[in-house]
This record gives sequence, structure tokens and C-alpha cells, in this order.
Amino acid sequence: MGGRRIRVERTAKGAGSRGSRGDNLRRLKQEQAARSSADLDSAIAGALASAAPGGLQAQDIDDGVRSFLLTLPDA
Repeated sequence: MGGRRIRVERTAKGAGSRGSRGDNLRRLKQEQAARSSADLDSAIAGALASAAPGGLQAQDIDDGVRSFLLTLPDA
């Protein structure tokens, strides 16, 4: 697809508009957000460990930077 990414919303055990479907989708999105955050934490730790002296430091990465990095597609 030429490097393009598509966003696919996961279904929750079948179609329909039952309340449980919405609950399952919310749960899946929360799990995905937690996984993405853990992956980002790991990437940041690696970047900090390999940073040159005087380079990237932990205080350089605030909540705004974390929020922005979570919006970027995986490399």
C-alpha cells in the first residue's frame, strides 16, 4: 500500500449495537493505550540510556512530548 497505514477498529465479538459491544470496545482501546504507553516508556528508556553526555535527558520528556510521541505511527 505504498507505506500507507490504515486504521481498523477492532470488533468486539460480533456486530450489533448492544451495550456490551461498546464496553468491549472501550476495554480494548484502554488495553491498546496501555500497551502503547509501555512501548513508549521502553523506547524512551533506551534513548536515554544511549544518549550522549549533555544530550537527551529525562527532564526533556514531559507529558506534552509523551502525548505527541503516542500519536506517531510505529517506525
